[in-house]
Amino acid sequence: MIILYDLTRIFLRKKAHAATGIDRVDINYCMQIIQLGLPVCFLVGKGSKFLVLSKKQAVGTISSVAQRWGGLTINHDDNIVNDSYSTFNDLISKDNAYIYINISHNYLRGHGDLIRLALSDKVKFIYYCHDLIPIDYPEYVNFNGLRKHKLFIKFILEASTTIIVNSKYTLSRLKKFAIENQCRIPNIKVIEIGVESNLTDISWQATDHHEHFIYISTFEPRKNHILLFLCWKKLYEILGKSTPKLLFIGKYGWSMDWLKEYIDKEPNIKNLIQCIENASDDTVKQLMITSYASLNPSYVEGWGMSAVESLAIGVPTVCSDIPAYRESTKGKAFYLSPLNVEEWISLILEILKGKHIPRQDIKLQTWEKHFESFRLTLASLSCERRDKKRVLVLADEMKSLYREIGLYNFKSAIVKFINTKLQWFLIN
Repeated sequence: MIILYDLTRIFLRKKAHAATGIDRVDINYCMQIIQLGLPVCFLVGKGSKFLVLSKKQAVGTISSVAQRWGGLTINHDDNIVNDSYSTFNDLISKDNAYIYINISHNYLRGHGDLIRLALSDKVKFIYYCHDLIPIDYPEYVNFNGLRKHKLFIKFILEASTTIIVNSKYTLSRLKKFAIENQCRIPNIKVIEIGVESNLTDISWQATDHHEHFIYISTFEPRKNHILLFLCWKKLYEILGKSTPKLLFIGKYGWSMDWLKEYIDKEPNIKNLIQCIENASDDTVKQLMITSYASLNPSYVEGWGMSAVESLAIGVPTVCSDIPAYRESTKGKAFYLSPLNVEEWISLILEILKGKHIPRQDIKLQTWEKHFESFRLTLASLSCERRDKKRVLVLADEMKSLYREIGLYNFKSAIVKFINTKLQWFLIN
C-alpha cells in the first residue's frame, strides 16, 4: 500500500512566513504521515494533473515549512518513495493499493487525475473538511468561491472512504448539505484539532503586566474586524490617552483593503490599532501572554483555533456567540453577539478593571490524541465502492467550471495589462 499525500497547499505556500489554521493542520498531518513509516508519495496538483515531486523537492519543502511554521523536524525519510516514480502515470500503473490523503481545501487542483483515482477500485480516499463557510455564507468568499466549494464538497462526499471533520458543527453542516444535494454520505469522523505543543510551556498570569488586546486571524470580511475598529473608536472617547492598543495578528486576505485605510484615516486611534503580519510563533506567544485578553468576533467559523490556543495558555478569551466557538472552547470563554458593539465595549472595560479571571479548568485536545484517533481511522478504512456514474458527472462539472475560471483569469489579465498601459500613457 502507498499513501498519496496531496502536498499542493504546502507547496504553494512554501515561502509564507507564518501559517494559517489550515496550514497548521496540513503540516502536522504531513509530518505524522512520514512518522508512520508507511510508503508515501507526495503529489502537487497543477491544472488538471498531478506532478510527482522528486524526493529532494518533497523533503526540502516539508522540512523548511515545518521548521518555519512550527519548529518541527523530519527524523527520517526512508519511506518517502517519490524517486521510485517519474510521473503520476508511472505511479498509478503499478499493481498497488493506494490511500489518497488531502487535508487542505485546495479546490480540486489536479482534478483530471483526481477523477482517475476516484474511478479506480484500488484507491481509498481520506479528506479533511474544515468548514462549509463558502456555501453557507457566500458573501464572505471571492469570485466563484461558492461554486468551487460546492463542487469540492460534492466530490469528497462521493469519493471519500472517510471524511475527517474538526467539529460536530461542521459534521452537521456537511450532512445537511449531503441530504439537500442527494449526495452519498460516507463514514465521517469528528477529530478535534490539537493544540500546538509549544504552547504548553507558557502560562498567562493575571498578575503580569499587560499591554494590549489581541485578535489572531486572517484579515478577511467574515472575521469581523470592523466591530473591534468601532469598539476602539468608542473606547477612545471613554479612556482617551489611556486606551490600550489593539493588535490584529495574521495576514491580509480577500477584500480587506479598507482596513488599513480606515485605521490610517482615524486620527484618534491610528496609533492604537496595529496590523502585524508574518509574526513568528515566538512573537505571537509573547504577544498572547502580555495581552489583557484575546478577542474573537468572527461571524462564522468551522472550529476556532486561535480562541482555543488562547484558552490553552490561560488568556481571558472573548468570542462571538456562534456554534463553532461554543464547541471548540468547551463553554469556557465569554460569548457576545458579533453585532453588538456596546456589549463588547462593556466587557473590555470590565477586563481592564481586572474583574474577569481566566477559567483554567479546560481539557483540550492534543495533537498526540488527535493522531491516535487518526491512526485508528486509517487502520479501519472500509472497501465501500463509489458510484462511478456520479463521479463522471462531477468530472464534467469540474471541466466546465475550470474552463470558465481560466477564461475569467485570462480576461482579467488583459484588463489589468490595458489599465497598466493606460496609466503609464496618462502619466507620461
